[in-house]
Amino acid sequence: MNGITLWRFDQLVHPYGTAVAALIAYFFIARHAKLPRIWMVILAAFVAMGLGALNEVIEFITKLTVPNTDVGGYNNTAIDLCTNMVGAIIGAAIAALKWGKKPPLDT
Repeated sequence: MNGITLWRFDQLVHPYGTAVAALIAYFFIARHAKLPRIWMVILAAFVAMGLGALNEVIEFITKLTVPNTDVGGYNNTAIDLCTNMVGAIIGAAIAALKWGKKPPLDT
């Protein structure tokens, strides 16, 4: 598909990482914010996607500054950002379904 390889290890790590980030973000947001659940899900997903985007910026800086480093091209970056979004949405949704508006203190 135009040089795009789907389901490499990288495309499994990115959604996993952003799902975990969304779970953690939701935990803290739900503990400290008085928001409707849907807004906590959206905010947690955005936090996770922001962290995923920061990772892509770090990869880009690495590609520019470290010789012989190949972290992928623009297709790789686009796929990473898309899989980050999927993971963030799944993680935030799981958190909302599991914890509701207030996560338990003993987790």
